[in-house]
Amino acid sequence: MRFPGTDYTDVEMAIASFSSGTQIIFDPVRGMSTSGQINLESSTGRLLRVAVSLLGRVTICSPDGSVQNYEAC
Repeated sequence: MRFPGTDYTDVEMAIASFSSGTQIIFDPVRGMSTSGQINLESSTGRLLRVAVSLLGRVTICSPDGSVQNYEAC
């Protein structure tokens, strides 16, 4: 699934790290994925981090605590 960036012009996405380079790959048979982190930062400076584990678990947190209702990471 892909989401076009044209819908979110005030959000910058930066890949912090991924074991596969620049993309998340989910294995539909084993349920595993490549691991890594993506940072999403709004034009107002609010920052969220999306982390994907090797087992395919996705978590979202706020590294600097700038977004309410997300725990710090």
